[in-house]
Amino acid sequence: GPYGFVLDATTVGFPEDATADAKIRISDADDATVTDTSATVFTVKPLLQMTNPITGHEVWVVNSTQTITWNRKGTNVANVKIEYSTDSGSIYTPVLESEGTVNDGVVANDGSFAWTIPDAISNVPNKKIRISTMPLTDPWATSVVSPLFKIVGALTLTNPTSVDKWGVGTTKNI
Repeated sequence: GPYGFVLDATTVGFPEDATADAKIRISDADDATVTDTSATVFTVKPLLQMTNPITGHEVWVVNSTQTITWNRKGTNVANVKIEYSTDSGSIYTPVLESEGTVNDGVVANDGSFAWTIPDAISNVPNKKIRISTMPLTDPWATSVVSPLFKIVGALTLTNPTSVDKWGVGTTKNI
């Protein structure tokens, strides 16, 4: 009958690698001479799971630094590509970064990336983050996409200062 198991490091004898050439062999626990192996190969994709942004209610401020985070499995996936969309996911642009080829969005698959928020202000939540395993041409490549979030501007009030004294009825520039 059917048997379910998790394909990760807790599965005895199963490497935690993404591959397009996986096979399964089963054997009788009471008679090791009774075995069977899958006739064809199958694909084991790496796991990416976005952990920030995740709620869909994030409001990030232009020029602030926000940490994009993700969980990952697939020990042979060294890099991911991080992109953002300003149109609810129709078109994606690589994040600006300085690893490897500058500004191609490709960073180490270490589970986090500090992103300086670009000037892409909107009054509605229409931004998304996409993280993809690299290289994109691998047969086991996979992506994960965040829920929508919003980027807003920041205001800085520079006047009046703590030493200013304004009189009642006067007009001042702020």
